[in-house]
Amino acid sequence: MEKQIFDLNEFLEEFEDSMDIMESMLPKFEQGIFDSIEKIDSLLLSGDSHGLAEELHSLKGMVGTLYSPLLTHLAQDMEQDAKNSNNDNIPAKLLQFKECFPKVVEAVGNVISKNAS
Repeated sequence: MEKQIFDLNEFLEEFEDSMDIMESMLPKFEQGIFDSIEKIDSLLLSGDSHGLAEELHSLKGMVGTLYSPLLTHLAQDMEQDAKNSNNDNIPAKLLQFKECFPKVVEAVGNVISKNAS
């Protein structure tokens, strides 16, 4: 089964009454995730599986806030790969993550702009 890129219903259920807060927080989440991706790229090059697993765990938590089943699934898979020292599988998943992430940010931004006061 293909994972959903963005779960609008879950997002609205969670943030319906706090869209203004999410509007101010979205750029911070976005930057935090970009920073995490850069760190993951660096950790992949260094071969630090333990550090990689820790950073991927943090990434998983950050994307959970955006209610993207696909990004959460990719982060979980990459974290598990790193924990198993199976780093060879991570670059392809990270590429998919990088390609999907802007679409999620756009979807979240659209929902916020329609619902923020």
